[in-house]
Amino acid sequence: MNTQIVKETAATINAADLTIDIESLAGLKPRFECLPSGVFWVNIKTDKQGEPVEERILVTA
Repeated sequence: MNTQIVKETAATINAADLTIDIESLAGLKPRFECLPSGVFWVNIKTDKQGEPVEERILVTA
């Protein structure tokens, strides 16, 4: 499986501002990771041209 970082964004956020639309991600099998350093990853698996690709969205608090 290929790993591709589609979007890597550093931003200052409040926890109350961080919302993820679970319903829209449901078919993508999201995997959430929050590291002690405050780094928050959302990993989603998509299929591009018949090949599974894991995409990661990074948010730093």
